[in-house]
Amino acid sequence: YFNFNFFYSILHDRVEFLGIDRRLQTNLNDFTSLPAKQQLEIDVELQNIEVGHMPATIRESFLEKVFEMGNKFVDSTKKEFDPGIIGPFALQSAITKDFELVVFDVSPRVPGSPVLMMSPYTHYYYGESFGTGKRIAMEISEAIKEERLDEVVT
Repeated sequence: YFNFNFFYSILHDRVEFLGIDRRLQTNLNDFTSLPAKQQLEIDVELQNIEVGHMPATIRESFLEKVFEMGNKFVDSTKKEFDPGIIGPFALQSAITKDFELVVFDVSPRVPGSPVLMMSPYTHYYYGESFGTGKRIAMEISEAIKEERLDEVVT
């Protein structure tokens, strides 16, 4: 699975891809990395409690699909709840054996992952890498300068 993190800028009417992270869950991650034979021999109660995040990347050939997912989600929120989502959100997704991306959950908030500042994607937009908090601050600052703050905050 992957958490695809985005930011919708209402000021620029643009969906920005901020980066990817994966969750780390207590003993589940370690258990599933063992060979199947060892998994069958171990008698341990598995836990699926989130304890951290790690940065991730994805094949470049998937990026167009990732961008499409972000744009479709924003378009759907605009249709359902005017003005739609504003700011950060994550699409928690899995990739099937047929290489289809499937969204199984949405996180309509600031992601809990501090590793996004290590992602290269903000650098492509802005010439520097930074996290979600700075991106929010940039949007608010620009909205104040343009006297459009009422569009950015609800």
